[in-house]
Amino acid sequence: AGGDKGGIYTGTFDQATGELSPLTMVARIDSPSFLVKHPSQPFLYAIGEENTSSGRKSVLAIYKSNAASGSLDLVEKTAIGPTGDCHLALSKDGK
Repeated sequence: AGGDKGGIYTGTFDQATGELSPLTMVARIDSPSFLVKHPSQPFLYAIGEENTSSGRKSVLAIYKSNAASGSLDLVEKTAIGPTGDCHLALSKDGK
């Protein structure tokens, strides 16, 4: 959204008019590169990056969808290695 790499955004698409609503940030994460939604639970998994004491690292962040606010609440975030990780997959049973 406008070159800002600081988050995950949502919007709506009106199929009748072809209009896209303005995007709204729902979670902050630096340089999100891959997202996957849990198939049956309200969780979203994201790969991003952050600065650590040992340099820039890729992180895995887990968010829970907050239906009341429309936002994503951070559940857990952990460094997973050097930057460049860009793929994430869940099986049909969410594992």
